[in-house]
Amino acid sequence: MDSHHQDIDEAKSSSVNDEAFLVASNVAVSLAMLAVVKAALELKLDEHGKVERIYGLSPSGRYFVHRDDGDTLANYVALVNSRVIVDVCLNYKDAILDEGDDLFEKIKGKSFYHYLETDPKLSKSFHTSMADLSNMHMKKVLEGYEGFEGISSLVDVGGGNGMCLSMILSKYPSIKAINFDVPHVIQNAPSYPGIEHVRGDIFESIPKGGDAIMLKYICHNWEDETCIQLLKNCYEVLPEKGKVIVIDFITAEAPDSSNGAKYISSFDIFMFLFPGGRERTLKEFESLCQSAGFSQFHLAATAFSVCGVMEFHK
Repeated sequence: MDSHHQDIDEAKSSSVNDEAFLVASNVAVSLAMLAVVKAALELKLDEHGKVERIYGLSPSGRYFVHRDDGDTLANYVALVNSRVIVDVCLNYKDAILDEGDDLFEKIKGKSFYHYLETDPKLSKSFHTSMADLSNMHMKKVLEGYEGFEGISSLVDVGGGNGMCLSMILSKYPSIKAINFDVPHVIQNAPSYPGIEHVRGDIFESIPKGGDAIMLKYICHNWEDETCIQLLKNCYEVLPEKGKVIVIDFITAEAPDSSNGAKYISSFDIFMFLFPGGRERTLKEFESLCQSAGFSQFHLAATAFSVCGVMEFHK
């Protein structure tokens, strides 16, 4: 295959890759699969006298296959099209009409995260999908955020299988790390050098000893009151001048039709349907910071134009 055909599978710059990721994420939710494949018409005729049409993956389409670099949305596509998720989505109107009710619990009898404990297949799909998304986002975070420098100990609250902590330690090996999550997640977490896995409940207590705590895509799971309580729990165990590193989606203050805004909107709908949470603006995150008693709020970096890395200083 000549270089022209190879270009079909390759993004031509970092900005193109970022945009492709956002488009691919939108496709995962809307199933607008035409964005996945790119077609190229050859100017010559084939042996039968017909114009030959050649297909290849577009920059967005590359995210829908399993890749060696781990940048894939294949597992996420499987998750959002699973029977359990589709059943809830088909009842979306009830979430609007029955304001305040947990739609997932209404349909399945348990809240989303409690249901995961009873459905190993869905739990594996969910945590694998979240690990894939975190892998892509954390790569970008580590490119632009320098706030891990100088941290001696870091607690990742709701850290899943610990993969993101391992990525951080690969760049900052001197950090002592604790991966904190619920028992059924920790029991399946692989062993990583320099990382201690700890089981527990984030709303009961946070492990002590960290001069920094990371909340990566945690706040969007909950309403303000619950987030403030969690942040207060973090505040209590932090030393003076300690900080919480909040990594989460940031919605625009004004209506926005960009791919990034569409991506966040799709997650906003999902958070509303399942855990009952939502995405927030930068001002809303600052309000959470102040309400939990922190003295300083700082937007330190962004990733993919949609993800903010914020610091809440004690």
